[in-house]
Amino acid sequence: MENSSGSKVQPAKINGNNKTGMNERTAGGNLLPGFLDRAKGILMDDHGFSEPEAYKRMRSMAMSKGKRMAEIAEAIIFAKELSA
Repeated sequence: MENSSGSKVQPAKINGNNKTGMNERTAGGNLLPGFLDRAKGILMDDHGFSEPEAYKRMRSMAMSKGKRMAEIAEAIIFAKELSA
C-alpha cells in the first residue's frame, strides 16, 4: 500500500486475539473504532443504561481505578464473554 507521496505504508497491526475482539489496538496502542462502543453496548443491553450513562460509568470507573478507558472496556468485554 502506498500513501500520496509514493512511500510504502504498512497497515495497522493488531495485537492479541482478533477473533474475540480483545486487544483491538493498532501498533501505536490506540483503540480501533468500535471497541469502546462494544463495551458501551454491553452495559446498555445488560444494565439498561443509556449511551451517555454507559460512557459516564465507564469513565467514572476508569478515573476512580486509575485505569484507561480501554482497560475498562476490555474488562467489560471479558466479563461478558466469560458469562456467555
